[in-house]
Amino acid sequence: MRYDIEADWLWQFACNYRCGYCFIDPQALGSKVPRLGTPAEWQDGFRRTGRTWLLHITGGEPTVHPDFVEICRLLAQDHYLSLNSNLSHRSIEAFAEAVDPARVHFVNAALHHDERQARGGLDAFVERVRLLKARGFPVLVTQVADTALLPRFDDLVQRMAAEGLVVFPK
Repeated sequence: MRYDIEADWLWQFACNYRCGYCFIDPQALGSKVPRLGTPAEWQDGFRRTGRTWLLHITGGEPTVHPDFVEICRLLAQDHYLSLNSNLSHRSIEAFAEAVDPARVHFVNAALHHDERQARGGLDAFVERVRLLKARGFPVLVTQVADTALLPRFDDLVQRMAAEGLVVFPK
């Protein structure tokens, strides 16, 4: 990948999870997702810089943004992306279809095991990681290594290995 500028892009604080270790205020996590421009306006704004960007998209949870897929699709025409997501929102499936994997540096698939278990979303996570990999996206599965999970981390790694996933502490 050849790019001129690398930047972290915090889209919003809104998130559909409420992990105990999250540093974002719970009120901000529940905030309305801001629309600060149309997908075409974002594309035009980055194009006008005359530079090629590597944008590390994160949040809160960026996939809950109503324009997530279209913004990524348009930006990936000229720039490179990476994504930090819990993969809990179905928009990740549309992302996998709409965005060229060659324009994505990596997807950090954040497991958030305890929150996912509480919501019954572990199977969906595994399937979405598999989908992304099958479409050619480089995927890194991570788990925040908080003190509550550390005693169970080896078990989690083994359970995910049985699903064909390697989990890295974050």
